[in-house]
Order: sequence, then C-alpha cells, then structure tokens
Amino acid sequence: MASNQLLASDNFASGSLAAGWGTMPVFPSGMCQVVNAPPMVTEAKALSTTYGQMWTGISWPNDHICELTLQTFTADTNNSFYMFVRMQNAVDSGYMIVVSWSGTVWSISLIRRDAGVGTTLVGPQTVTAVSSGDVWQFAAMGAGLHVYQNGLRILYFIDATYASGRPGFGQFTPTALTHNQISSWRGYSGVQQDGVWQKRGIIIPALASDIGASNFAGTFIPTAVLYEGNAQVLSGTVYKMWFGSNFAATSNILYAESTDGINWTRYGSPVIATQLGPAIIKNAGTYYMYTQSGMAFGTGNIICYTSPDGITWTLQNSNVIALGTAGAWDSVQIFTFAPIAQIAGTWYAAYGGTKLTAGPTARQGSTGLATSVDLINWTKYGGNPVLTGWPTQAFVNVRGLWYGWFQECQLGQNSTAPGTDPTESVRYSSPDLITWSNPVHSVHHSQLHEAVNWNTGQCFINSMINIGGKTYAYLNSEPNDAVGPQVYQIGLAIAPTTIENLVNFREDGTQQISSDNFTQGTGSLPVKNPNWVTPTGLTALSIVAGNKVEPSALNVGCEALYTGGNPISAAQYSETTIAANLINCSINLIVRGQTGSDSGYQANILGPSDGTTARPVGAIIKRVSGAGTTLFQGPLPAGNLAQMITSVGDVIRFTVANGSDGLPVLSIFQNGFLMCQWQDYSNTYATGYPGILLAENVGGGAQISSWAGGNSSVLPPYPPGGGGDLGPGYDFKFRM
Repeated sequence: MASNQLLASDNFASGSLAAGWGTMPVFPSGMCQVVNAPPMVTEAKALSTTYGQMWTGISWPNDHICELTLQTFTADTNNSFYMFVRMQNAVDSGYMIVVSWSGTVWSISLIRRDAGVGTTLVGPQTVTAVSSGDVWQFAAMGAGLHVYQNGLRILYFIDATYASGRPGFGQFTPTALTHNQISSWRGYSGVQQDGVWQKRGIIIPALASDIGASNFAGTFIPTAVLYEGNAQVLSGTVYKMWFGSNFAATSNILYAESTDGINWTRYGSPVIATQLGPAIIKNAGTYYMYTQSGMAFGTGNIICYTSPDGITWTLQNSNVIALGTAGAWDSVQIFTFAPIAQIAGTWYAAYGGTKLTAGPTARQGSTGLATSVDLINWTKYGGNPVLTGWPTQAFVNVRGLWYGWFQECQLGQNSTAPGTDPTESVRYSSPDLITWSNPVHSVHHSQLHEAVNWNTGQCFINSMINIGGKTYAYLNSEPNDAVGPQVYQIGLAIAPTTIENLVNFREDGTQQISSDNFTQGTGSLPVKNPNWVTPTGLTALSIVAGNKVEPSALNVGCEALYTGGNPISAAQYSETTIAANLINCSINLIVRGQTGSDSGYQANILGPSDGTTARPVGAIIKRVSGAGTTLFQGPLPAGNLAQMITSVGDVIRFTVANGSDGLPVLSIFQNGFLMCQWQDYSNTYATGYPGILLAENVGGGAQISSWAGGNSSVLPPYPPGGGGDLGPGYDFKFRM
C-alpha cells in the first residue's frame, strides 16, 4: 500500500506492459494486453483463456505486497482475476488468489502452487461484492498471507512453504474482454515509515517448525538483545536473541545470532523445551532467563533458568511468581516477567497481569513490580499494579530517569476481546519504576500483517538496543491475536538516533504549529480569531460559553480552516478534543481543505446513537465542491471489524502525508491509537489547510474544547552524530 516502500509500478500509460514484466509458467498463453479504453488498462488477449505476468525487473525482498486497481469487473460467470506473491521464476510455484463470479456470488480462493499442482489453502470463500474501482492487496509477510479489499481484510492464512519469489497478476474473462480490466498495478516491500520509526518487515519469520499443527504459533516475544563475544553460532562479537516458538506441548525457546541486528541465524536446536515468553538478563557472567510453560502460557508460574553460555540451561526456580489470589489485579493472567536492573543492591523486574474476564475492560493488562536479591527468588511489590498496560522488555535509564515501552490498546475498539487488541506501543517515564507518567505513542499496528483497520492485530516494541547511532526496536508483529489461525513473528523498526536522544522527543512524527483553546469570547469563530476562515459557500462555526466550539446552525455542516499563523506543510494534521457526547451528531476533521469551496479530505467521526453503542471506526472522505466520495469506511461493528466508542475528552487526530509513490496516506487516531488508514489513489489534493467541520440536528451535541494542527511525518531535531551513542550494542537498560 502507499504507506509502504514502492518498488515497482505500472499504470500502462505507455500503451503496453512496462519492461519489468515477464512471463509466468502458470500462464502458457502469455501476458495480458494493454488497450486504450480509455484510460490505458490491461485485459486478456482472448476470451476463455488465462493471461498474466510477474514483475521480473528487480530482485524482490521476501516480504512484499502485490496491489492492483480494478477498472472494470462485471458479474459474468467465471470472470476472474488473479494475484500472485512469491512466485518462482523457473517453476509454477508460489501463492495465488483467484477472485471470480460463480454465477450466484463473488468468491475468493487462496491457492499454493507446487510445481504446477494447485492446493487450495482457503476457499472458495464468499466476498460481499467486487466492484469497478476496487483496490486489492495481497501480501506475503513472513509466514503470513494477507488479502485486503478496499482497506478491509477479507482473508488470512499461515503457510511457510515459500519464503521468496515475485509478485504478479492475471486475468480471465469468458464473455467480453472489456468486462475485466485493470487500470494500475503496484508492488511494495515490507518497509514502512511509522512516525519516527522505519519498519523493516519480518526479520525472524515463522518456519514450518514454528507453526506445527497449532493455530497459535510462530516466533514471538524476543528477549532483550545482547551484544557480546562468545558466539555460539557465528563468530566474534555478535548480537544475541532468544525467542519463543510454536505453542503448548510443542513450544520451545530458540536462540539466534546476528552481525548487524537485521539478519539472524538460528541455533540448530531449541535451548529450552516446552517453554514460552522468554526474558533475559546477564549478571556476573551468568545468564538468567524467565519463562512460562507452553501448556500454561499466561496462567502458569514464572520459571527461572540459568546458563553459563546461553545454550545450556539449568532450572533454578519453578515458582518465581504465580497468579494472584482471587480478585487480585493479577488473578486471571500473568505474562512477561522482565528483569530491569539492580538498584542499591536490589533487583527489579516488571510483569503483567489481568483481573477481569468479562466487561468493557476485560483482559485489560496492568504492570506490577517484583524484587529480588539473587535474581532467582522474587517477591511481588506490595503497591502493585503500578501502571495500566502490559510491560515489555524495553526499559532504559537515561540520565537517571526510567523509560518503558508498554503494550496498550484503545478501549472499545474490540468488541470480542475488549482491553486486549489491537495493541500498540506507548512510552512512559518514571523516576523510580513505581510512578509512571508522560505517555508518548510509539509504533502502531499500521501494516497489513499487523491487521491495520482490523481489531485483532498487534505491533509493539518488546526490546531495543543501540546499533551504529540508531535505535533498533524488535517487534511482536501479528495479525490475529483473538482467534486462529494466529502467527506471531518478529519484526524490526529503526529510529534514526540513539535511545538517549529518542526519549527526549515524541515518536509519532508530528510537529505542532498552531492551536486554539477558544478563549477569545463567544461569537463567530472566524470573527473572534481571524486565523480561521469559513470556506466559500459554507456556514461558520461559533464559540459558545465554556470555551467550546459548536455549529452555528442545525442540520448543516459548519466548517473552519486554519489559514493563519505559522505555515503548515502539505504533510499535516488536524486534531481536536471532544467536549460533548455527540449523540446523533458528528465531528469531522479536515486536512488539505480548500478555502474556495467545500473541498478537501475529511475524517467523519459519528457519535453513538444512545451514548454507549459503538460506531464504525470512522470514514475517510474526499470532498470535491460539496460532493463527498468515501475512500474508506469501517463497517458497522460486527465480529472482528474495528469499531470506535467516543467519549468526552477523547482526542481525535486526522493526518495526511504522501507515501513513497506520492499518494496521500490518510490516517485517523483516537487518543493516539491508530484506528484506520487508507489513501487517495486519485491524488486529488496536494496542498490545503487543516480544519474542523461539525454537524448536528440538536443543539449542543457536537462540541469541541480545543484544536491543534501542524506537520506530520516530521523527524524531531535529534542532535547530530548520534548525540550520545555509546557504541554498537550498548543497551541503556543496564545503565545506572
């Protein structure tokens, strides 16, 4: 998608297929033809014959995305298009999806091809509708295969048979060539910018041995990365990591080494069997590892092992800590026992727990502390919990202040597992590991393999280390935490500065330029603050008592664009704080708005009809002279579809920034958590102003109490030259 790194594309403007295309063994009839419809489109060369091609012009990374836009696709029986990832050059092997009209329904099948033999992995599965203008994405990320239609996931599966290959597409039509046309194709890598972080895709993918027969499997919860000698797989000084594999009785702790922090080589066999969730610390030449039984992951005792080399482990304590007593904050689940550091002779560790199994905050994680004098026997801190949110192993101390990256979610986003998914990273700071404050949002679940626009995914930082003046953060990335199939894989995100510099700034890539708390007195907003302008032909907003803004008229959209003050770039955001219950009302944020007409990009946030019922996550709309076209719409809450419950005090942000292919990427955030993301493939507006639009049919229902705007996709002013990098692999976690 447009927020990922574009590697190849073709809009067929030359009148023929671009030079990068090559033939595919699966299509002996040859490649599609380009015709001037207009616009230039591809179609089959003849009826009832399949044609297709794959992009051979470059060497593709293992993780890649195949994306196409349909120009015309008619409900003719057996009318079909194909999409491919990881197809092999010389043989008919790889992964493909087939989307077709059966005569009664639209359907999709996911097929693995093995030297010309097709095996259906999923399907045929009914698709609600396939329409002209649809954007389809087929991604291979590690062992995960993901299919999206217009920003919504419609199919997902796990298969580790093929790790590399090329993307492509094909067409088949039995009735009329013009009934099956494709207007553009794009191929992306797994590299994506997310705030200050550049995500690098999956670096330790799940192999077949990591998946087994379990629906809950993969490679997950990477430990703190160590940089030291005494290599066990490679040679010299290396980066070392331990991580979990598979699940339940077949779970294991695995070990890997790397010379660059990106490319990892596994040790030949598990180092500890039947265990999961490893966390590690090294003290006085001895490694200490804390795990849980794979058969009781989340509920079993935390277990301690020690090792002289990181390979051979000895059990030291089978009951480091256990579930709390009935009703305690950690009485239902415990996870992630992470040793932090020794302070004044006492070792401190963080661990996660949950208390509830039902209700609006069910399974919402909290963090507690435990202390020890020997790293083997531990005591729970009496003041637990110290923070809401799951702990990770990313704790650092910079100039006497502690920073930790925690796993959290926006409550209400998931109806099936509230308080659990989708999770992202939030950074907090503390002077003493007990009192935490100053939340800063970090990486989001913004990739297809992290279930963007869905409510079951995860992307959170589990450990980090300085490498060459940059921060390397190792991620838990997965698309389906709530129900099977589940595949957890280890990803990587890199920030362009050291941890010591990173913690001094925001991580979401925003730079506030202007704000308004509406303290100028009651009256028309543009009159009270000339920085605001009402677009031509629209109705003004009003400041009312209590320093709030609301519509000046009912049953019409009232809008204001912020055109004054310091300039705001085309990569911009608009952010507001909800001040009323929004019952039967909506608030709308504007980016790249046009002053001369009702035009620009709009994020539509609907309030609940009764004050509590969840609504769609929001709609991303393109407005052209008063006419709105919905680019993305989250469906009504059902099953695993993302949803939103708004409350007074919520902060809603709408951002726009061009992706690597120049297309505007539009994102909606609620309280810092990513709710949905899509793009304008027609690239309608390159510039404009941020603003707000409020609409209501009863007075006082659509009110905001503040507004802020500024630039998006901005790197903070990090000090040059690393500014405090202490050398390759230095981990502030152990610095006091």
